[in-house]
Amino acid sequence: MRTCIWDEILALRVPPAVLMVPIEERGEDLPYHSVDALLERARGLYANGRTKEGIVIRPQAPVYSQTIGASLSMKVINNDNLVKKAKKG
Repeated sequence: MRTCIWDEILALRVPPAVLMVPIEERGEDLPYHSVDALLERARGLYANGRTKEGIVIRPQAPVYSQTIGASLSMKVINNDNLVKKAKKG
């Protein structure tokens, strides 16, 4: 897995305050070819030890979709986080 370091983020000229969580991975092709692979990728912990809510996948440069009326993006929810929330009631 490739990880993005803060120097790369700063090189994008995006103020760190704009980013809620760091970019974990960047690439030309999506290497996950099944729903199960995406769900596994969404699992894990943030740097602060909290369970990830999931991952957001979007093009590196914004791509507008007339179908959804917004820029393309997709969120894969971490099922572990859903179970944890369900247990809390």
